[in-house]
Order: sequence, then C-alpha cells, then structure tokens
Amino acid sequence: MEIDSELTLGLLNFANAGTPLVWSKTITPGISLVDHYDSFNAKLVEGGNQIFNATRKVKANFAIVGLGVANIIEVMRNFTSSGISAVGPHYLGTLGSLKIYVNPDYPSDEFVLGYKGSNMFDKPNRKVA
Repeated sequence: MEIDSELTLGLLNFANAGTPLVWSKTITPGISLVDHYDSFNAKLVEGGNQIFNATRKVKANFAIVGLGVANIIEVMRNFTSSGISAVGPHYLGTLGSLKIYVNPDYPSDEFVLGYKGSNMFDKPNRKVA
C-alpha cells in the first residue's frame, strides 16, 4: 500500500508541469446532478487530447483520482465499478475506456491523466486538475 501510494503521488508531482483543467462542482440551475457530473467527462476528454497534442500519438487511458473526484466519477452514467473494496490506492473501475484508480492520499479534488503502453517508451503522463 505504501509503495503504491508513493508511486502514484510521484506521478502527481511529476505531472505538475501540465496545464490544469478546471471544472466546477457547482451545479448550474436547471441541470440535474447526474447531467452536471457527466459534463466532467468533457474535461477528461480535453485532458486526453492534451496528452495527444504533446505526444502526437496517444490519448489518456488511465486516471488516478482523489476521493472528491472519485465521488463524482462513481455516479456518472458510463462508470462501471470494479467491485473491488480495498485499502489504499486501488482500481476503482472504468469510465468509458478510461481505467480509473483512486488514491486516498491525493488531494481530494485533483487527478492525473496518463497513458501507459506496452513498452517503456509509451508512458507519457500529464496532470490535469
């Protein structure tokens, strides 16, 4: 658990050079909670496209999130839970094609998007928060 937390916090610190994305949890009047939370997906797509712009070859295929972000993702329509209940950083499920991991040591409202490929040269990461 400590090693997982240290590694994922290292990704958060490493990714600080990225351009942060901004999304407000405040609901616009007349929009349902679920619809508003689903709008967060547009920010994830934007972050994935930032990675594509930087690498010119890949988009994000995973996110590591704090508990506040996990609260939002878990009620989104296209989230599928892993069914795993664990202590420390763990795999939460998928949001569309994006694998979601939660780290309770992350700041609550921060997350990192990244890409992990099959070889050591395919691992760019970019922070968005």
